[in-house]
Amino acid sequence: MKYDFPSRLKKLRLKKSMTMTQLAAETNLSYTSIQSWESGGRVPAATAVIILADFFGVTADYLLGRGEN
Repeated sequence: MKYDFPSRLKKLRLKKSMTMTQLAAETNLSYTSIQSWESGGRVPAATAVIILADFFGVTADYLLGRGEN
């Protein structure tokens, strides 16, 4: 299984024409965390994955690279 979270998060964010700062404000997640996740420097907690999946209208499995949406 390929860990695809960083690229999928960035793809979804750009599809909505959002900056990392805007995404952080909309989801109440920190800019620093979003930046770190997109760069692959850190792995998000399960709660953050759920928040992002709900925000983008995708499944957590999709965000984690376990399926297509």
